[in-house]
Amino acid sequence: MKILIVSFLFAPANVIGSVRVSKMAKYLTNEGHDVRVLAASKSGYTETLNIEIPEDKVTRTDWFDLNTNIRKIVQKMKGQDTANSALPTLRADGKRSFIAKLYSSLFCIPDNYWGWISPAVKQGKKLIDEDKPDLIITSGGPFSAFIVASKLAKYVDIPWIADYRDLWSENHAKPYLRFRRPIDKIIEKNTMKTAKSLISISPLFVNKLSAMHNKTTHLIMNGFDGDDYKAAAKLEDELDFLDHSKLNILYTGEIYHDFQDVSLILNACALLPRDMKDKIRVIFLGRNHKAVQNKAKEIGIEDIICTPGEMPFAKSIAAQQSADLLLFLLSKGPQAHGIFTGKLFEYFGAKRPIIATGHYDDGAVCELIKERQVGKIFRNSDELKGVLQDYITQKVDNKTPIASPPSSANKGLERKEQFSKLLHLIETL
Repeated sequence: MKILIVSFLFAPANVIGSVRVSKMAKYLTNEGHDVRVLAASKSGYTETLNIEIPEDKVTRTDWFDLNTNIRKIVQKMKGQDTANSALPTLRADGKRSFIAKLYSSLFCIPDNYWGWISPAVKQGKKLIDEDKPDLIITSGGPFSAFIVASKLAKYVDIPWIADYRDLWSENHAKPYLRFRRPIDKIIEKNTMKTAKSLISISPLFVNKLSAMHNKTTHLIMNGFDGDDYKAAAKLEDELDFLDHSKLNILYTGEIYHDFQDVSLILNACALLPRDMKDKIRVIFLGRNHKAVQNKAKEIGIEDIICTPGEMPFAKSIAAQQSADLLLFLLSKGPQAHGIFTGKLFEYFGAKRPIIATGHYDDGAVCELIKERQVGKIFRNSDELKGVLQDYITQKVDNKTPIASPPSSANKGLERKEQFSKLLHLIETL
């Protein structure tokens, strides 16, 4: 079958949303489908994620980025370097300012990437005329891609499938003010009228989407790709930010401070006895960790915290495999307890114990961690401090490695096992 995948994000953009759709293209190609991809150029993310389908199968389009243009105008007025500075949207604590939320609510409809819709539709029509696909699959957010797919499907009257990695109008993490949600809901419902089928990453999302759109919605969770971990094992010598004489705790990716609380792990480290503080290192890989540095300095543990910045995807996977413990920050919000993030499944693939922290009821994640016996959940810093002391004593003082979770813990969670459900769905259309 000829399949056109429409997604703003795609490899080599190194961001978790890009990973899912890039792996989807790889899987469908390996299963014998003729896959073409329509994606954006210059996504704004570092380009260190491997492309696993032939490059000539990927078409990228330029787009109008209002945010970047406004940033450059503001910086020019202030006499700042327009190449390096970022539009200030985050406060020192990492949370979004009211002005940033107001700006996003008024001008970023349906999202920051609305400027991609028109050029993507234009290029997509050319691809359809040339290749004549049988099916369109789109993945979002950004949900501008859904609007593109809807318009392209109407152009030639072919079915399209919407892959919801997040919720759209009901997304708890979007930096919008209250008046914005009804607008998004109208746009979403109008866009989804023509979708043949929906897929999403968690049972809660599946139920919500089925009810909202009155369409069959299929559960295809995130997962890990076993091939990534075999390749990453060769990169262990490049992980100079790990100190194997200490207990290494690793977090990967961005932190959404409006919905995640990093203070629990930081406060637990601050409560450790002085001699034990010299035996632990907490590493935050990824971008925008200035707020973590600020908090650590405020409570006097800046020497414990390490923020090496962004890493190539393969190196991040290697770091997860080499760390003693993997940190997962639970989210708060109406939908938080139903989210199975891509990060969680990467952690499962790394086969290292997880410590999940937060004051919130992140039910689905906590249930999976407990059910698979891959880690522990902590609601307060005192409790976590005691466990960290035990881990430090075990690894640093007694020279005993931290044991891995049971070998059966990640059974059924590989991406190829999840995407097999997509293959079945395609065959039934």
